[in-house]
Amino acid sequence: MNNCSNVLIHSVAANRYPERLRRYKRILEYNGIPYQPVDISEQFFWEHVKGARAYLHHYVHRETEKQVAEAVLPVVENVYGVPVFPDYPTRWHYDDKIRQFYLLKGKGYPFIDSWIFWDKESSMKWIRNAELPVVFKLKAGAGSTNVVLVHTRQQAIRLIDRMFGSAGVESEYIPDSGSLSRLRNRAGLYKLRQWIACHRGNIHYQDIRPYWQRQRDYVIFQRFLPGNKFDTRVSVIGNRAFAFRRWNRSGDFRASGSGQVDYDRKGIDLRCISLAFEISDSFGFQSMAYDFLFDSDGSPYIGEISYTYVDELVYGCPGFYDRKLSWHEGHYWPQFCILQDLLGEPELRQPGNAIMVGT
Repeated sequence: MNNCSNVLIHSVAANRYPERLRRYKRILEYNGIPYQPVDISEQFFWEHVKGARAYLHHYVHRETEKQVAEAVLPVVENVYGVPVFPDYPTRWHYDDKIRQFYLLKGKGYPFIDSWIFWDKESSMKWIRNAELPVVFKLKAGAGSTNVVLVHTRQQAIRLIDRMFGSAGVESEYIPDSGSLSRLRNRAGLYKLRQWIACHRGNIHYQDIRPYWQRQRDYVIFQRFLPGNKFDTRVSVIGNRAFAFRRWNRSGDFRASGSGQVDYDRKGIDLRCISLAFEISDSFGFQSMAYDFLFDSDGSPYIGEISYTYVDELVYGCPGFYDRKLSWHEGHYWPQFCILQDLLGEPELRQPGNAIMVGT
């Protein structure tokens, strides 16, 4: 059962292969590199791991996926000595804004000022004199679903009470009128549409309730940076930095998940590129996306980081910057760049879109 030359690709739940994983398979097939789909629940999983060339376990925010990855990746990487993606420096702070703040602030990098409290008394004492508005965030979540703007102390106190209460807060359902999930529900029966899509087979049942862990016993407040009409997303993979801007939703301060993407290079502040490279090199990240906002002096600050991101948006970039800020034309799938680096295959060929998008 030992497949020593294989690249292993782990499936998600119940042998599901989202498009982001299928693209790894298509690139490997196109280049004639042997690979093996694997599942931790299979009897011979660890036999496949022995002597494997590399192990890909690309997971996202869903609690089920995170639970499996956190159990398997350290063993594959540290006990079996198999190169993995994402490796420990890249993944340990994933989907955890508290860890990200501690990590970057500890090295003096410009992360947006944040106030993190682990007990109710300290947070209540702080909010009495805090300058408002401030941003309230849960440590997990994507697409701005777990972010609200706090305008009043009463609003902040309600959130603190819930976070330190017995029930906590369900991810994506912050009990606040500014919650994106509440706005969606008002606009169009969001939960009902999800349920219908599941029963029609358009989405998996896990996608309806992807977060089964409630958030509690901490609070995060972050300095509000007014005047930002967009954020700048920089995704660094090795010697490549892909960059674009995301415009805020109409009448809102949140840009992540808006879908309003601007690839015009003229709008990219090159300080963001340089800083993203510096941080990735400092910590040895294999892949990292950085979300930048600007303060009133025009200085860039990081709001959060993530090893994974929407691959189609990175591919949409008309090229990338290298560490010398030289520009390289072309469209590249992040999976292709990751495999080049992980396998040490600079001559790896990227398939055309007829293959990559499955048309």
